Amino acid sequence: MKISRYFFQIFLLSLLVFQVYAGNQTTLVSSDLIELSGPRDKVDSFNNHKKYQNSNESKELPLFKKFPELFIQLPHQILGSFPTPVKRLEKLEKLIGFKNIYIKQDSLSGTKSDDEAAQVFGGNKVRKLEFLLADALNADVETVVTVGAAGSNHALATAIYSQMLDLGCIIMLTPQENTSYVRRNLLMDLYYNPDIKAYASDAQRTVGIFNTSCEYILDDKKSPYFIPMGGSNEIGAIGFVNAAFELKEQIEKGELPEPDLIYVTAGSCGTAAGLILGVKAAGLKGKVVAVKISGTRESKSKAISEIISKTNQYLNKLHSSFPIFEITENDYRIIDDFAGEKYAKITVEAASAIKLLKLSEKIQLDGTYTGKTFAAMLADLKKPETKDKNVLFWNTYCAGDFEDITKNMNYLELPKLLQGYFNVPVQDLDQGC
Repeated sequence: MKISRYFFQIFLLSLLVFQVYAGNQTTLVSSDLIELSGPRDKVDSFNNHKKYQNSNESKELPLFKKFPELFIQLPHQILGSFPTPVKRLEKLEKLIGFKNIYIKQDSLSGTKSDDEAAQVFGGNKVRKLEFLLADALNADVETVVTVGAAGSNHALATAIYSQMLDLGCIIMLTPQENTSYVRRNLLMDLYYNPDIKAYASDAQRTVGIFNTSCEYILDDKKSPYFIPMGGSNEIGAIGFVNAAFELKEQIEKGELPEPDLIYVTAGSCGTAAGLILGVKAAGLKGKVVAVKISGTRESKSKAISEIISKTNQYLNKLHSSFPIFEITENDYRIIDDFAGEKYAKITVEAASAIKLLKLSEKIQLDGTYTGKTFAAMLADLKKPETKDKNVLFWNTYCAGDFEDITKNMNYLELPKLLQGYFNVPVQDLDQGC
């Protein structure tokens, strides 16, 4: 059996090497060859599956109210506190001399804990996980696998909400620049106790994904459900299609005027793509402005376009009542000059923007994602063409030190590759979490 196991692993890894050199690494990672479950290929699988059914509470989801047929076809699990509130940033407006700036606070999306004064970890990932983890339950898996950088908010959120649903969780992490939230998230990872695997590079992590798949296949276990980085695929993005309909309801209730510009981070791009499609589907007139925080403009444009297309097609296949929309780059905008030199490297502009919002509104942002996005928005608001526009900043970051959890955790219990974040300083421009 051991010989067969080794030959099987060598066979799969040989295919991996071939794919890497052919430039198709991502395709192979999510292929059926390694039997990692993913989005359902058959749109009737939910109807035929007897173990999982949407709760009646899910009927109140804004997307399902608009397209009730999707409630029958699309698995959904309530996890977060929605709708997230909107707030006018009046103190900031006075400081910078601009009217009508609002914030959508997905920072408050976490579910209430037993202590009603506290909240479980929130941020934008909860919206995605409501659909991704429901799809995993519908697939009748026992374990989910996901990937991210060392301080990944997505990996942490996946670990937390998987535990709530009695799903096992494996998170596979790679290096990044050190920040306060990296330390916080790693200690919280320990508390929520997923299987934490650390790798020195993306290439090594890809091999790790294959090894994990081999182990499940050869040990005759149920294949784990693979969630891509950031939860950014056609299922995760539905969380932000729904978010646009949620925003429309808040506009109709008079909580804010319809925004002309909606600023959101473009990292793994599922949030931005889902929001762009949702704005179109909801009939909102505003333009989504996606702010690149790493990578190239071309890579972000391609990712956003592909996720929009796949999500639109997936929803249409689930039920034809959800139309196919024609969406081009004329329907949204990408800002690409606020990313800085590399992922998670805090820029002077981001640090200044974080400080301004914290001093004026007591709202904390981070230096990797939302700080850069907010800095881009502030620069935009100085342009003549934005004068008198209604502006919405979509805050995707869950702030807070969660000291009640982290103070009891020992970083020495982390894999050795991750312990170094506690032995070297955070960046000089870091302003806490």
